[in-house]
Amino acid sequence: MVVVLISIFAVVGLTALIKTKSDPIDAFNPISAHTALFFVIVIIHRALRDRFQIDEILYLEYLFFFGYATILVSVIHAVLLFSGLNLRIEPRKFAKAFTVLFWPFQLSLWLVTTMLIFS
Repeated sequence: MVVVLISIFAVVGLTALIKTKSDPIDAFNPISAHTALFFVIVIIHRALRDRFQIDEILYLEYLFFFGYATILVSVIHAVLLFSGLNLRIEPRKFAKAFTVLFWPFQLSLWLVTTMLIFS
């Protein structure tokens, strides 16, 4: 799962970098990368559920849920970055904030989840 999160972080960072250089690139390149990462998470999540066949949500499944949400936010970012819409928040500023806050936010979610589950 950590490898997938590193890949998401790299795709978002490279997407913002490529877009700022004004290269002819469309929104489908980062979205296709996110789609591949989404299917990797789905396959790993499915393998986990097949191995532990219980009716409750496992502690590790919360990491997958956070991964799904992170991919959703990343895809929305890519669409906004390449759409050309005039928004209040510039997508490049969002990309910078996303890359700076990515790991602190992920680790904070994991910490809060761990504290809520095991307390």
